[in-house]
Order: sequence, then C-alpha cells, then structure tokens
Amino acid sequence: MFQKVFDGFVKFLLGVGAVTLAFAMIITTLDVIMRYFFHSPIQGVYEIIELLMGVLSPIAILYCSYKKGHVSVDLVYNMLSARLKKFTLILSLTCTCAVFILLATQAVPLIVEVMESNLCTPTLGLPMWPAAAVICLSFMLVIPISICELIAAFHSSEEDKS
Repeated sequence: MFQKVFDGFVKFLLGVGAVTLAFAMIITTLDVIMRYFFHSPIQGVYEIIELLMGVLSPIAILYCSYKKGHVSVDLVYNMLSARLKKFTLILSLTCTCAVFILLATQAVPLIVEVMESNLCTPTLGLPMWPAAAVICLSFMLVIPISICELIAAFHSSEEDKS
C-alpha cells in the first residue's frame, strides 16, 4: 500500500517535471522566434525559466534516486575489497540521507517564509512558493528512497557486492 502511494507521488512529480521541461522548451523557442524574427522578446521569460529550472533540478535528483541512476566512479571502487565496497556504500548512503533530511527540514520553514512575505518574481510578479513546495516535496521523497537503499546495503552479504 505504502509503495503504491509513494510511487504515485514520485510519478506525479515526474509528470510535473515533464510538463515543466516541455513548457520551458516551448517558451524558450517562442522567445527566440519573437526576438530574432519580430524583434519583440517575451517579457519576463528569464524569470520564468529560472523558476522552471528551480523546479526541475530537485525533480531530476528525485528521478535519479528513484531509478538508481546516479553516476558513480568505478575506477577506484572496483579495486576495493567486498568489505570496503560495502562500507563506502553505507557511508555514502548515510551522507545522502543526512543531507536530504537537512535540506527537507530547512525547506519547510523556507516555504512558510516565502508565503508569508508574498515573495514574487520582479517582472511578472509570479509567486515563488509553488517552486519552493516542489523542491521541498522532491527532497522529502528522496529520503525514504535513500533509507531503503541504506537498509538494503546493511542487509546485503559481502558476496553480493563483489
């Protein structure tokens, strides 16, 4: 049950990310066309793209965590013993959990502050709290993924990692 709900949240955010990326590509293309062919760029396009990129970055981190698709450097890792491989995996996953717990807990007061101050973009006056909420939710969803990977790493045998 929990896995279905969790997968639903992740897939919803991935959908938000796909729509956000498509919108960013469309508005950038339109801005280029308007600027070079009609000498009339779209007002506020830079701040729209800045907000969209702020939303896309944590969703990309979430996607990589969800799919276990992070880049790793195997040059030194492959030369380690099975015990050292397990240790480095546990250490890196512990650090990942700690960082995302810190980021998520700091993002919640940030959202409150942004909402209370009615922080908006300078040109178009777009509210910034929805972007902050997506960032926070993405970071919060990375935490259980990392914890599950950490638990699996603790329970894996040394032969599984070699």
